[in-house]
Amino acid sequence: MSANALTNSHTNVIALVNQKGGVSKTVSSLNIAYALANYYGKKVLLIDFDSQASSTLDLGVDATSEDTKSIDELLDPYVQNIQRRPTWDQIKPYIITPTYTTRERDDRNRMKWVDVSRPYGFDLMPSSINLSVTELRMGIASVNKQIYSGYLNDIIQTINENDPYDFIVIDTPPALGALSVNAIRAATAGC
Repeated sequence: MSANALTNSHTNVIALVNQKGGVSKTVSSLNIAYALANYYGKKVLLIDFDSQASSTLDLGVDATSEDTKSIDELLDPYVQNIQRRPTWDQIKPYIITPTYTTRERDDRNRMKWVDVSRPYGFDLMPSSINLSVTELRMGIASVNKQIYSGYLNDIIQTINENDPYDFIVIDTPPALGALSVNAIRAATAGC
């Protein structure tokens, strides 16, 4: 990463893509997002674009909870042509700030330990297993046997028009399918 990438005024999109599993895409995504946010002071969004939801789960977010809105719920109506490109008001609820709990000494009573919730320093668009269904629909909805690669890019553009991030990091599945193609397009579109 160049020094320019850390000082640019536009959003830098980083997609970690490899068709093989177990090559540290998720670990790298999490560490890049954490480092950019906490060491460089950048506003960062991590998009878990993998139906295994490893980034989501690693951050302690319950992908199966009824309270968790995952990116497949946002994308699916768009992919199925039920709705047009999602608006900012539709996207906002899908962006969360994950936190972790740590134990610290109580300020008032140094002999007592208390649980303290702390943010990781970056935002997250969670994923769930249902993203695999959305990916299948992306393939079915493709025109002329080509996968439409602009779904994720359209969402990122809407985010940038309303509440831009310095960096967006995308964790992808271990396959070269519709999700990875969309992530690559988003990273090369030059937001």
